[in-house]
Amino acid sequence: MNSDISSKEWAQHYSDFKAWLASDLGIPDRFLQTLKEDDDWTYIIKLHALIEAALNHLLAFHFRALPLAKVFSNLDTSNKRCGKVAFVRALGLLPEDACKFISLLSEIRNFLVHDARKFVFSIDDYFCSLDKHQRKNFVMAASSGFLPATEIAGKIMEPEEIAGTYPRYAIFAASFVVVTRTHHYRKQVEHDHRIDQAMIRLGELAFQSFGHNIPQRAISNLSGNHSANI
Repeated sequence: MNSDISSKEWAQHYSDFKAWLASDLGIPDRFLQTLKEDDDWTYIIKLHALIEAALNHLLAFHFRALPLAKVFSNLDTSNKRCGKVAFVRALGLLPEDACKFISLLSEIRNFLVHDARKFVFSIDDYFCSLDKHQRKNFVMAASSGFLPATEIAGKIMEPEEIAGTYPRYAIFAASFVVVTRTHHYRKQVEHDHRIDQAMIRLGELAFQSFGHNIPQRAISNLSGNHSANI
């Protein structure tokens, strides 16, 4: 934890995050609370659904039209040509490691949902069943949720070691990072928008103080056409 951020501030950030999940993504608090007790099949399905909801919101918010979230929800998640991740990559909304993880999680999710016999599923067994190349890809993608040299169970471990030793935990961490990045993107855009509006207002006051009319372009920006759909 960053020593410059107090526990109270972290609690406030997490409270804001959960409120955003509920209000904008429709994810209730219980969704997160029950993850720890979920079996591995349910765990994967729920985390993939959470990421899908986050991507729908991220793309809709980027285009300043939240109703588009319902349209994006109909897109395949990881289709490389026309899926949600393809849009996210093209727009630079998430880093490449996050996109690779989403593709990995989608692959596991699809492995589960298309065969009812996979309901009895173990993440550890799945990881062990992978060949050397597949395991390397899993570790690289699932390690994206950790900082270098993270302490786990009293031991300093590198991200790849954590992902290979605790794959279920690594999947959770990487999923959480994707969703929090979506939340951060929205907060950053809203912050920048407030600064833009403050600059416009400052310009308006400056023109008025010198007895001039506000330029037409500034009036158009002040109308809030873009902010209306945020």
